[in-house]
Amino acid sequence: MTKAMTPLVLMAALAAAVSALAAPTPLRVPDDFPTIQEAIDAASAVPDTHEVVVAPGTYQECLSIHKPLRVRSEDPESPAVSAKTILKPAAGSSDPVVSFEKASGASYASLAGLTITGSTCADGAVRVGERARVNIYRCIIAGNSGPGIRRKPNSMGSTGHCIIRDNGGSGIEFWYCGGSVGRSFILNNSNCGVVINGVAQQTLPAGEARVHVMYNVIHGNDSAAEGGGVRCTNGAEPLIRNNTIARNSAGFGAAIACLDSQPTIQGCIIALNEGAAAVECAGAGQPTVRYTCVFGQASGYGGMDDPTGDDGNISEDPLFGDAAHSDYHLRSASGRWQRGQWVTDDVTSPCIDAADPALSVADEPAPNGGRLNMGAYGGTEYASKSPATRAPRTPRGGRGGR
Repeated sequence: MTKAMTPLVLMAALAAAVSALAAPTPLRVPDDFPTIQEAIDAASAVPDTHEVVVAPGTYQECLSIHKPLRVRSEDPESPAVSAKTILKPAAGSSDPVVSFEKASGASYASLAGLTITGSTCADGAVRVGERARVNIYRCIIAGNSGPGIRRKPNSMGSTGHCIIRDNGGSGIEFWYCGGSVGRSFILNNSNCGVVINGVAQQTLPAGEARVHVMYNVIHGNDSAAEGGGVRCTNGAEPLIRNNTIARNSAGFGAAIACLDSQPTIQGCIIALNEGAAAVECAGAGQPTVRYTCVFGQASGYGGMDDPTGDDGNISEDPLFGDAAHSDYHLRSASGRWQRGQWVTDDVTSPCIDAADPALSVADEPAPNGGRLNMGAYGGTEYASKSPATRAPRTPRGGRGGR
């Protein structure tokens, strides 16, 4: 004889049934629709459909998204799945591979776990249109002839955990807008790694009006103009925090160029860049530099006073794990992350426990000294470990970032 359900069990079962009925059903490509755009168009016509799921494969089409819709691979958390879910432009098209336009309401559209490649569009392989709200996560944006991502005026949203590399233009561009790029690898682009041009032209929600560039590895970008790693222009006031900016090149501002702008540079490691000066400014405004290491160039700073020795700024060798092979984890006698395991070194980087003491160590493993590390891996589970005991260190190092 079947036991009767108790009231609590019955309520839970009813709640689960209602939840299942209310949950929107994703549209699947190619199971439900042969192309991604057809699925997007169908989802746009159905109010409670918010997701398009794309199976691994190569799709040759240009997408236009006008709804707060999530377009994703089958498993955005898997790099292997992202690498096998490939979107290329339609044959002969010079349009963006993915274009987001403003949708009504306050919800965000998103793109997650896809590889975007082969674009010839000068306005970005992924273009976020004016006033659009878009988040981009765990995507690979590589091998395009123009910019990887371009965010247009008054747009907003975040870009996170992406690989943006080997594009013929800049990696990611912010044009008179807000938003962020974080925990990403911005590598070997044939222009600036990150461009921040101006500030938003209208009032954006709190937290969205300023551009945040945080916890990224910005490496190997080569600008023919200003700013190999980051270029700030036209009154931009971004927060550039806890990035590792290394081996970029430019004639002006090899790592960071500040042109009529006032960025805050905090907790960064800026090392081994190629150009006249690592951080260089011209025009109105000056950057604020705090708890940052600049190393490896004849001139660390240009067009401004050298802040080495003040506000936690140093100019010492950061002791990367293997800079020649782009391993920018910090050497540590207590342990650093290297290719899936912890290893120990004979020396410990001066950039460990050297970021702003007011900031949280977040996910840094123990021992962490109770203080955030400089650079892209500070605050993450891959942060190099602190000595079990460590005497307070006075910043040293000469001027010029050598």
